[in-house]
Amino acid sequence: MNEADSGAPEPKPGSEAQSKTDDVPIVGIGASAGGVDALRRLLHNLHPGCGMALVVVQHLDPAHESALAEILSRGTDLPVTQIEDATAVMADHVYVIPPNASLSVSNGRLSLAALSGTRAHPNVVDEFFTSLAHDRGERAACVILSGTGSDGTLGLRAVKENGGLTVAQADAEYDGMMRSAVATGLVDFMLRPEEIPASLVAYFQEATRADDGIDEDAVRPETAGQLDQITMLLRAQTGHDFSNYKERTIIRRVRRRMHVLHIEDVAAFIERLRRDPREVSLLFQDLLIGVTSFFRDPDAFETLRRAVVPHLFEGKGPDDTIRVWVAGCATGEEAYSIGILLREGAPASGAPKLQIFASDIDDHALDIARIGRYPATIEKDVSPERLMRFFHREDGTYRIAIARNLFVLVA
Repeated sequence: MNEADSGAPEPKPGSEAQSKTDDVPIVGIGASAGGVDALRRLLHNLHPGCGMALVVVQHLDPAHESALAEILSRGTDLPVTQIEDATAVMADHVYVIPPNASLSVSNGRLSLAALSGTRAHPNVVDEFFTSLAHDRGERAACVILSGTGSDGTLGLRAVKENGGLTVAQADAEYDGMMRSAVATGLVDFMLRPEEIPASLVAYFQEATRADDGIDEDAVRPETAGQLDQITMLLRAQTGHDFSNYKERTIIRRVRRRMHVLHIEDVAAFIERLRRDPREVSLLFQDLLIGVTSFFRDPDAFETLRRAVVPHLFEGKGPDDTIRVWVAGCATGEEAYSIGILLREGAPASGAPKLQIFASDIDDHALDIARIGRYPATIEKDVSPERLMRFFHREDGTYRIAIARNLFVLVA
């Protein structure tokens, strides 16, 4: 077996080798209590030539050095290394988070930062999964292994929103993290650790073949000709009509479900939908998922703040009410962003009452919006002043602190 440090040269920024790492699928693996055994079982069944980089984010004692990389290296043919700052990911390598650090990835490079907060194990899995989702998109996968608590759930949703694969351990010794992830309804596979590697390899191989053969600006004729059948099945079961939805979006979501199911023929996928109503529901969930964030379009929100919000308060007093409707609110970021603008624009005294109606057809997304808890990565979209005024810091996450009676969230 390989030593913990492979000694392999790291690609230099701007080099041809580094440019190749930009396409390497990255699998984030989150674990806590009971996770070492699950990691061993997973890595034992992963072999050179898999074409993926694996990044292990384990809850570690911040006060002690970690031997996790050395322990895991004894049971795999892949090189296992403890991450140093600015490490460039390479295929067929395993990277392990060091103690007392948070982790993110950008442009294929792993970055470390000192832990913040008072808890021994803040939401390091959420933070890494969220950055992974934005860095790799459809070439990302996340795996939730044994562990207590809910770390990883928010990050898993980000991976799914950006087109990645989501997996949870079926036989977790400690099932808190797994149950929290499964409760979102966004887990693609529930597998034992031994089964996970083959599923990951098959998924990325099929995705790569599809990408090599499809022009993103064109519609596959054989798929486009069968879209009516798929949208009819969706409408019959869910009551929602996707016939006017963007064809390219539907095709990409259909392709994703086909990759998950290891189905290559569209007709066979349609037959699967007819036989298995659960697959219709899963495709429906995939179609509903959208990418959102706080103040997602800064220019539009700045125009709203400057040119619209002040006029809403003109001639209004404490006996008046300003009502706003946010349609398609997803997980709530846009609705809360508008709430922040209204609170900032309201007069210091004699302000009218505010009420925001936010709606969405995705019940799972609304559940997240109602809770109003978001990963620490919102720091890149929300200013420190707004974070301090409108959010509470909780266990490595941020919970919205705007008065709850300001919002009405409905399906």
